[in-house]
Amino acid sequence: MPKPERVGARVRVPAWRFWQWGPGPVRVLVVGGANYDLTVRMTRLPTVGMTVLADDMVESVGGKASNQAVAASLWGADVALVARVGQDGYGDAILRGLEAAGVDTTSVHRDGSGTGLGIVFMDSTGQYQTAVVSRANRNLSDADIGCLGSGWGGVGVVVLQLESPVEAVAAAAETARRRGALVVLNASPSDRASEALLRNVDYLVVNEAEAAELSKLDVETRSEAVAAAVRLTEFCTHVVVTLGSAGVVCASRDGSSVDLAGKVVDAVDTLGAGDQFLGVLAAELAVGSDLRHALELANWAASQSVTKHGAQVSYVDRRSAD
Repeated sequence: MPKPERVGARVRVPAWRFWQWGPGPVRVLVVGGANYDLTVRMTRLPTVGMTVLADDMVESVGGKASNQAVAASLWGADVALVARVGQDGYGDAILRGLEAAGVDTTSVHRDGSGTGLGIVFMDSTGQYQTAVVSRANRNLSDADIGCLGSGWGGVGVVVLQLESPVEAVAAAAETARRRGALVVLNASPSDRASEALLRNVDYLVVNEAEAAELSKLDVETRSEAVAAAVRLTEFCTHVVVTLGSAGVVCASRDGSSVDLAGKVVDAVDTLGAGDQFLGVLAAELAVGSDLRHALELANWAASQSVTKHGAQVSYVDRRSAD
């Protein structure tokens, strides 16, 4: 596979990336957190007060926004990331990973607070618990959005999460709406999603727990996930609820819906699978794919990512789906 060519802080993407689409896909702008992950692997996850002997620890680049940017870029989209990383080795590693994947890092700023860290406990089935130490991510602000200027050129899809300060997320959503770009929000953690923010969102993507919190409904079955999605269309045009190995459901304000079964795979590591899903969804929206087709591809890509260890290193490209 040809490697991207570094040009300053930007990366010139090889021509094969757009062979399946032709000229003119809109740019994807991802705004949010970039972390360095420390993943501790063990047979079972500890409960409160329990000590567990771990089998191994793996270091890797991560963070929701960083993962989603890499996933969208590998899928073939023209992607830029707005984020903050520390002036340290962790930040260096994140930038190297982004640039190797073809992500424009012009608006990834270095910060004296240190790079954000993701502390992950993962069991032998691939299930995990995560704590995020925000550090530099905490300093992302609406000023970082306001100073983008020409960086908004060609942007048609803006991808957001809630690991960063909500003021920055809100500013990005409002600016995207004014400029006519689609807004995709991964409302995680969901307790930071305000009604005002949701009303600026075109595509809301949540898991079952997040859907339950935002809709104020129980979400323990597939039909309950659909009901939660329908309720949330009061705020957002489309609501996608990911169901892990059970697939995905989606409800739209116009009354249409999508219900996709999960893919049967041998999962070894579910970390970052949701970000693979988000990245592919954004990339497909950027080229005008219809929602069902975009969700089918995102669902497939996420299922492939769980068959390998790691987040960004497990992501697949668009040609893998053909």
